[in-house]
Amino acid sequence: MDGRSNADKSGMAGRRKGRRAPRRATPQYLRAAALHYLERYATSAAHLRRLLVRKVARSAAAHGTDDAEGLRAVDALIADLLRLGLLDHLDQRREKLPLILDDALLRMDDARRLEVYRLLAGIAPTRQIFFLTCHANIAAEAESALKAIRVDLTNHQETP
Repeated sequence: MDGRSNADKSGMAGRRKGRRAPRRATPQYLRAAALHYLERYATSAAHLRRLLVRKVARSAAAHGTDDAEGLRAVDALIADLLRLGLLDHLDQRREKLPLILDDALLRMDDARRLEVYRLLAGIAPTRQIFFLTCHANIAAEAESALKAIRVDLTNHQETP
C-alpha cells in the first residue's frame, strides 16, 4: 500500500465521483435555465439573479473563463424578465398573477421579438398571458408564435 486513496490513484482527487463539470454559462444556457426555473417556481428577481450568478461562478471556475460576460448576460436577462413582468409579480400567497403585456415588444427588432415569443411560449402553460397591441403585424406574429387566441377589438363599438 502506498497510502493514497483510490480517488488519488485514479486522478479524481478533489472531484466527487460521478459529478460532471457545469455547462458553460452562455446567454442561451442562462436563459434556458431561468425559464426552466420559472416554469416550476414563482420567484423574485433577486433570488433568480443569485441562482444564475452561482451558475456563472461555477462555470467560470470549471472552465477557467472570466465571469464578467456571464454576469452581464445575467443582468440583461433579469432586466428582460422584469420588463416582461415574469418576475416579482406574485400575490400574497406567492401564486403567479396573470401577465398583461401592453405593446411590450413594440421597440424590439425582429430577432429579439422572436426570442421573447419563445420565452413567453415556455411560460404560457403555467401562466395566463394577455398580450395587447394595436399593431397588426405584431399581433399576427404573436398569434402564430404563441398559438394564441386573437381577439380583435378594432371594430368594437361601445354601447351606452
